[in-house]
Amino acid sequence: MQIYTQVRPLGADKEKAFLRILVLIAYAIIVFVGVLNHEYWFDEAQAWNIARDNSISGIFSFLKYEGHPPLWFLLLHVLTSLGLPCEAMGFFCWGLSVLSAAIILFLFPVKPYFKAAMIFCSGMLFVNSIIARSYCLINFLLCVIAVIYPKRKAHPLLFGLLIAFIANTHLCMSGLAGILGLYMLIDLIKDWKSVGKKQNIFNVLGIVIAAAGAAFLVLPLLESLSSNNFAANSALSFDSAVKSILKSPLIIILCCVAPNLSGIPIDIMTAVAELCLFASIIVMRHKKRIFIIALTFILFYIAVCEVVWYSTPNRASVFVFTLAAVFVMGQMENREAAAVQNAPKLPEEPKKGESFILRLLYKMKLADAKPDKTVSVLLAVLLALTVPSGVKYYIQDMNTEFVPSKSAARYLKENMGENDLVVTYGDDASQIIAYLPDVKFYSIAFNTFYSYNFHTDPEGTSDYSEFCRIAADYDNIYYVSRSGGSDIWNIAPLYESFEYVPFVLGQEQVRIWRVTEEELKIWFDEAILNVRFDERRSL
Repeated sequence: MQIYTQVRPLGADKEKAFLRILVLIAYAIIVFVGVLNHEYWFDEAQAWNIARDNSISGIFSFLKYEGHPPLWFLLLHVLTSLGLPCEAMGFFCWGLSVLSAAIILFLFPVKPYFKAAMIFCSGMLFVNSIIARSYCLINFLLCVIAVIYPKRKAHPLLFGLLIAFIANTHLCMSGLAGILGLYMLIDLIKDWKSVGKKQNIFNVLGIVIAAAGAAFLVLPLLESLSSNNFAANSALSFDSAVKSILKSPLIIILCCVAPNLSGIPIDIMTAVAELCLFASIIVMRHKKRIFIIALTFILFYIAVCEVVWYSTPNRASVFVFTLAAVFVMGQMENREAAAVQNAPKLPEEPKKGESFILRLLYKMKLADAKPDKTVSVLLAVLLALTVPSGVKYYIQDMNTEFVPSKSAARYLKENMGENDLVVTYGDDASQIIAYLPDVKFYSIAFNTFYSYNFHTDPEGTSDYSEFCRIAADYDNIYYVSRSGGSDIWNIAPLYESFEYVPFVLGQEQVRIWRVTEEELKIWFDEAILNVRFDERRSL
């Protein structure tokens, strides 16, 4: 059976353009207000500080400790080179998110309910739009790739460049980038004799660009497994890998739908979301290439984010959004002129009086015979089920500090003199440092000034005499603690903020004292002198 898809120009449905503009404006305002009220947490500020305080070569040198591709850091380096404050990172994310929403609204050939689910899912509403990390770049690039995908053979250079970009956003996208690049190579071989010499040259160059992007991804990260503190200390075994793979669908759904929540309604939502996930993947099989692209992405995501690393709401939201974007890639191809698809044969309707089970099987077969509509509904439901968690994050971030980074930085800025020094034990104050580019932070554990986390353990023991020598050049010392331990010296801190951070499923307490080096030495002698930083964090 053949289905002939009617081609509709991009300017169709002009009567709905005004409504789309209103939705886009509403989305832009909602996210803009959220960005204004958001406080950066550690991972956000870490990337900004690395980009701000390094040259381009320095950024590449440090990536082996970060374990992330370079694109996000390079873009932030451009912003920092312009002298912009760290708040610019949030508005950059906002701009990319609004562009993504505009592409979805005006260029995606899907039903309005699917567009609404994509735009207001948790990833687009909060976790990858207001939280300023590289995931907002992934959403944007996925939208652009979906639009370019049916024209990829006409624009191989652009398509290769997009593959290179998406490969350099996050390791979890390596599977998608790899399979898209592999299909470019397959298409090159298949079409070699049917296209002209000039087109073949462009096709080869497109593949070279995509491959170069993969090299940029891999080369800076070759040492990550040994250099990155988390990766080096991870105990990976065959049994743990199998357990992670088996649990991965549930973990991904929980991170999207109901992180740190429980109850019967949550259990029902989680079950429905898992059903939608598995069913949509199964029904996708009718479009072989789209199915293989989706499956490859899923397998690589699980390998990276479940076996080696771990899922978070950010990454889990990217997982769901990517599946939706891959589905849209197939829909975009359907729009091409005279597109012809082979659809599954419709099942025979059961006779009256047949059992409920037979009629249910008929409905399932009927849904499977209409893959585009079925996958659209299933993925829209899956995306919609993430909306409550996004709304919850958004409201909580509006009503309370996400983390006490901005308020702690404000206190230091208002109370410190020009010749004062901020001291921490470890190297874990990146989120405060981002707001204070002109203030020096010194780590006693590492015996050095710092502006971002080194992702390594300190070598040897803390040399307190070195700190005393440095502290003698400053008028006042402010000691900042992010641990939840008891008050040092039984002295009340000048500043204290204790926040529950639902996004990272933890708590963060920031306290600030003004002390002398003698007072600090008494504490270190009694409590943590010669204790390794990783042991200190567990106290």
